[in-house]
Amino acid sequence: MTDELEDHEGTVSIGGRTTNSLRFADDIDGLAEQERELVSLIDRLGKTSIAYRTEISAKKTRLMSKSNKNITVDIQNISSAMRGLNLPRTALSVAVFIFLLTNVAEGAITRKHFIASEEIDWQYTNGDMSNLLDLNDQSSAEAFLRTSRDRIGATYKKAIYEEYTDNTFTQKKKKPPSRGLVGPLLRAEIGDTVEITYFNNASREYSLHPHGLFYLKQHEGAIYLDGTSGRRKYDDIVFPGETVKLIWNVTESDAPGPDDPNCIPWVYHSHLNTVRDTSAGMMGVMITCRPGTLDSNGKRKDVEVEYPLLVKIWDENLSWYIDENAGRCLSPSACQKLKEDEDEGFIESNYMAAINGFMFGHLPDLSACVGRKVAFYLVGMGNEFDIHSLHFHGQNLHYQHTDR
Repeated sequence: MTDELEDHEGTVSIGGRTTNSLRFADDIDGLAEQERELVSLIDRLGKTSIAYRTEISAKKTRLMSKSNKNITVDIQNISSAMRGLNLPRTALSVAVFIFLLTNVAEGAITRKHFIASEEIDWQYTNGDMSNLLDLNDQSSAEAFLRTSRDRIGATYKKAIYEEYTDNTFTQKKKKPPSRGLVGPLLRAEIGDTVEITYFNNASREYSLHPHGLFYLKQHEGAIYLDGTSGRRKYDDIVFPGETVKLIWNVTESDAPGPDDPNCIPWVYHSHLNTVRDTSAGMMGVMITCRPGTLDSNGKRKDVEVEYPLLVKIWDENLSWYIDENAGRCLSPSACQKLKEDEDEGFIESNYMAAINGFMFGHLPDLSACVGRKVAFYLVGMGNEFDIHSLHFHGQNLHYQHTDR
């Protein structure tokens, strides 16, 4: 049995979009090369999905074979008698999420990104406290932002996602100042393929895992006891200096619903130890859109400006770099002891409540001209402390809620 993916020459229609190439996975019985074998492969896929309580995202897929005969396979309409099948464990390798769309016609494309993990020194205030709203804010801010004998202050070592122009990872793509700690804004439409070349340029291992997209196991970017091995584990832990390729797809189940706006936000993040990875900074936002919303460069055609806003208490106590950051105190030994003693005041001083990594009014450049349409993607992350509200002063907003 192999894990390789092959192409089948034919067309697939999903959600009104057409692709001229169906990628499918090998299983223990071999690849489907003819029409009847392709139908058999789909049938086995349905059986496996029931046996392992997984879910097929495409309710009905219309296949066209080389003979141009249309085949309709209703994956959801599998006989209940199949629930009793005793399939071998290796049958799971059929890869239940089988519909990787490639070479999509009618506007859907493969959107390629080159993303690296990098370590930086991050200032939650952009270097000063001049933007504080009033003296009361300044007084309360000093507990978090002023470096002292027993406080770290405003600057912490963090790890973030950065986007580059190609796989040499030599030229970074420019990002707006307001983006801060948030990784590159990724965009895709229904039917699109998102291809990520991920390079770990940090000093410790990380990964890249998407929410709300469709992928095979070897493109998941998450580590847990899943019973897999070999190349299907390469994406789970990406060690310093290593590179992996991840392929994700946007299906109807990932797209905006009838009452949603044209695009909806999702989160991607490192998934080795999610709490510590995200506390260190490894998060970004991706939007999935209705067909026809994006241009060939991945920009929205229906709005002029986009602002992802990630609201979170960055708990630096849980970051992988807390020991190193404690060394930034004027007395590193004093801070190290406070950390080891779990001193309440020290711990609280490292709760950095921020928008995109900016605190106390330092979020820069949320600007747009009169009459231009602006899309805000509001994302909340964290634990039970992270219940926040956002208020936009002096602006009229059209609010469209999604619970994705």
